[in-house]
Amino acid sequence: MPFRRIAHGAQFDTPESSSDCARCHAIATDWPIAKFDHDSTQFILEGRHAQIKCDACHKPEENSDIIIYKIKRFDCIDCHS
Repeated sequence: MPFRRIAHGAQFDTPESSSDCARCHAIATDWPIAKFDHDSTQFILEGRHAQIKCDACHKPEENSDIIIYKIKRFDCIDCHS
């Protein structure tokens, strides 16, 4: 199984191919997220959302080390009570 499927599950796979790591990462020993643009997602970071750390929203799925990056629901009530 390729590393990317281990790191992110199949979250970034498309019907045409598995993930292209270089789309978001600078391929280096520590895999920094150098090129990811949150504005290209369905949840543009504005206001206070732009100030919080990534792991405030992107957490491992239950009983796994795979972090959920493609969040299925992100209505206000999903995070804020």
